Amino acid sequence: MMESFFAWILDKVLSFIIFIIKLLPDLAWVQLESFDGMIELIAMTSCFMPWSTFFIALGIWIVFQQFRFVMTLANWIIGKIPFIN
Repeated sequence: MMESFFAWILDKVLSFIIFIIKLLPDLAWVQLESFDGMIELIAMTSCFMPWSTFFIALGIWIVFQQFRFVMTLANWIIGKIPFIN
């Protein structure tokens, strides 16, 4: 009896997951035979997040990583100077 209850719950969870997946736009497994196919695939994915937002976020992340690298390098150089803590 308990197994059938868990099977019923898992069936409902699986049905819900399939329903959510079906809400996503159908990409129809576009074959990338040329550059046009790749551009078409990128255009289809822009409904999830605008590309301008993605590139702005990527730029901010790169600047932050570069800042961390420069600060780490500066701290390392300062640590190599004797009598400076």
